[in-house]
Amino acid sequence: MRAREDLTIVVCTHNRADMLRQMLISLSHSMAGSLDDAHVLVIDNASTDHTRHVVRQAASHVHLRCVTEPKLGLSAARNRALRESPEGAVWFLDDDVTVTPEWFPAARRALADHPEADWMGGRILPRWPRRVPSWMPTDPACPYKGMLVWYDQGPDDRVLTPDMPPFFGANLMFRTRVFHAARRFDEGLGPLGKRPRLGDDVSLQSGLLAEGRVGRYVPRAAVYHPAMPERLRLYYLLCWHCESGLATVRIARQSKVDGRWLGVPRYIYRQTLNNLFDGTGLLAAGLITAHPIRAARGLSLLALAGGKAAGIGLTAFDPPHAGQSDMNVTPEGSGLQPACAED
Repeated sequence: MRAREDLTIVVCTHNRADMLRQMLISLSHSMAGSLDDAHVLVIDNASTDHTRHVVRQAASHVHLRCVTEPKLGLSAARNRALRESPEGAVWFLDDDVTVTPEWFPAARRALADHPEADWMGGRILPRWPRRVPSWMPTDPACPYKGMLVWYDQGPDDRVLTPDMPPFFGANLMFRTRVFHAARRFDEGLGPLGKRPRLGDDVSLQSGLLAEGRVGRYVPRAAVYHPAMPERLRLYYLLCWHCESGLATVRIARQSKVDGRWLGVPRYIYRQTLNNLFDGTGLLAAGLITAHPIRAARGLSLLALAGGKAAGIGLTAFDPPHAGQSDMNVTPEGSGLQPACAED
């Protein structure tokens, strides 16, 4: 019989102690009766609130260890988690999710059933507040799933393919075997404090897919992510899509795609112009017809175009990122680009 694989559940957190408390409570309920089947590691990413007190309280419900990472940034915190974790599997959960009771048994079962999978992503469902703005669709066709951290590819377990969106880091597992000496999370990408920088998860998964490694969607390992009020403001919509545009350019520059202008693949220029024209048309139509969903869609595309244009200007003369030059990001609408990048 094959020995059970070491599993480390990692929660990176920065100044969200109250959310962390609720998250750890839900995790302890999911792990009830199985506390010895996994290690729980909290990475305190330069928090200045009462995170440490919350962790001490949670230690009475779930066996966990807390490590402080003073360098601010989610990617830096995740890289610290990799250094602190034993060989086996590392499953990242966001500090604001609610873990379903079925999550831990499903995660353990998926690891045992699919030893060939190098990484896995679980289902992430939104938890809506009482009031949602008129411009925000709440049906499955919602175009802002990346912004809302909403990942749902249906109820069936399956292998990740290039036409699927990349898994979201709120519920994401990697086997430690994929982290060779040169592979880590890109610390130039990913959230930095309250700034919603993007692309860290996409960047890493792009390289894995290019190597022919196997990713697997495991929907039964599900969590809920809050659609927080600050994410339901037009200002956040604009900021998020601008950051998505910046990340798209950065990742595209690290690819092996031929045909470039100023170091940036030509398809990025086409995307930027398409986003600009489509966004202008939708915004105008939305304002004329008093259609808030259409107007917001136009604004998001204009912000995306602005982010890409800024990314081109900021990175056109930079050398490729040394640690990520083996990537092969597929052009023109690949699923493995920042979520909503091709809105």
